[in-house]
Amino acid sequence: MSHAVAMALGRAAPLVLASALPYARSGEGGGRILTDRMSSWSLGGGLALALGLGAAVLGLRTVALLAGAAVATLLVALTARRRLGGVTGNVLG
Repeated sequence: MSHAVAMALGRAAPLVLASALPYARSGEGGGRILTDRMSSWSLGGGLALALGLGAAVLGLRTVALLAGAAVATLLVALTARRRLGGVTGNVLG
């Protein structure tokens, strides 16, 4: 079951990236719809679902998975910001 929690946290990571970083390309692109339309409700809802699933399935062990996901998301964000100036659909996917 920890795989399901890891996948849920992994799918929540693009929500964080899309809300924290601008879209890196001019014009249209695969990730623009997410970066342009990300609301605080979408971000909060996605994170709440992932964390709720984790809490229900793994309890406090979710904290370790959350810490790993947060570090990985931070590293992706820093790399995307430095190399691209933001996110693209490929970064989010």
